[in-house]
Amino acid sequence: MPQKDSPMAGRPEVGETVHYLGHGAPGDQHDSCRAATVAAVPERLLTGEPNGADGQWAADLEVRNPTTTFLGVPHAADARRPGTWHRPEESGTKEYRHG
Repeated sequence: MPQKDSPMAGRPEVGETVHYLGHGAPGDQHDSCRAATVAAVPERLLTGEPNGADGQWAADLEVRNPTTTFLGVPHAADARRPGTWHRPEESGTKEYRHG
């Protein structure tokens, strides 16, 4: 991983294991957090803007159970926004369920 003061700091690496915070099922009081693997890091976002320009990186993920590929998933270090990914150490827990 690049140094903290590098322009590439925080850039996810292909093959890195991260957590994906899902949107949860209707009526579910807990958002589901699932293990995911970074499949790709696009150079540009769907908007055409450069990826990582604002210090936040979007990644294409392979999320475990269900086996689905999510593209352009934004990063959220606070681990509390549905539809985002974060590193396990950023959430303060290794568990796959945050509530």
